Amino acid sequence: MEHKNTEVLQKTKMSTIGVVAIVFSFVAAGAFGIEEAISSSGPGITLALLVIFPFVWCFPVGEMVAELGSLLPTEGGVYSWGRESFGEFWGWQVGLWSALTTWLCQAEYCALVAGYAAKLIDLSPAASFAVKVAVVIVFSIVNIIGLDWLEKTETFFTVLVVAAFAAVAIVGLCNWQFNPFEPIFNEEEGLFSSIGNGIAISEFPTTMEAARHASENGMLVLMGAPNVVRGGSHSGNISALEIAQAGYLGSLSSDYVPVSLLEAAFALSEGGYMSLPAAVGLVTANPAEAVGLTDRGSLEVGRRADLVRVSMVEGQPVVRNVWREGAEVF
Repeated sequence: MEHKNTEVLQKTKMSTIGVVAIVFSFVAAGAFGIEEAISSSGPGITLALLVIFPFVWCFPVGEMVAELGSLLPTEGGVYSWGRESFGEFWGWQVGLWSALTTWLCQAEYCALVAGYAAKLIDLSPAASFAVKVAVVIVFSIVNIIGLDWLEKTETFFTVLVVAAFAAVAIVGLCNWQFNPFEPIFNEEEGLFSSIGNGIAISEFPTTMEAARHASENGMLVLMGAPNVVRGGSHSGNISALEIAQAGYLGSLSSDYVPVSLLEAAFALSEGGYMSLPAAVGLVTANPAEAVGLTDRGSLEVGRRADLVRVSMVEGQPVVRNVWREGAEVF
């Protein structure tokens, strides 16, 4: 009696939550990298797009994948579907461009990880590159090890991301004080410009030419307050003091050092780059106006009475009192 040796591929049974986690990570992975949309397009349009996006993209794609996956239950995904429908050539084209798109998207995630890490710690260009490489290596190893590890890793990160966003949502709801959809769009840019992703803020221009062009085209030039305090960029780019000297500096961000906002405002004034009221405006009125917060940013009748009392101690500004909407909180 003749026996035929047949190799049976070992199949791994995945849990439902594991499948959901992998799909979530591949399709969305969280609302990262969209922070600039609020200032450029307006909070109303940004929130509306986030609500509409699943219906115009995610659900149709999910229905397509479910339908084709059931009709053609073979390995290869979009390549197999394209080949069976239109022939080998177009199947190859679909597979190629799908792979290229995936690689480009994954590269964006590496850049985002390094960008968010730089907001927490001071990273040199070499360290930022090392973070990106580490992300590629770690998750490549996870994929190579096998589906079990991939499922566990994706489930962990999905729970972590969803829990973080849920916590932010809960805190936001508990401190709900104004309509998050107002203003609907960036009123200075106009409705259609906002919908078209009109740019209202130039964040961290790396050269004087870039800052000049941004300012001349009506953008708010935003630089990091630590750049002012340090007297230069830790990445070797143009100094915020030079941009202030040229008259292009429109606002400051705390970046990775919140206290630097106060220190930078006084440093600009003491250094003779601008008056103290103008320097304080970089961290109050200007950014509030840029993101459409018309109820704060300056001391005027009808606006929120948000105040910070500061005194100088050995050349350093020190916060003495804080009032929020007229009530002393510190």
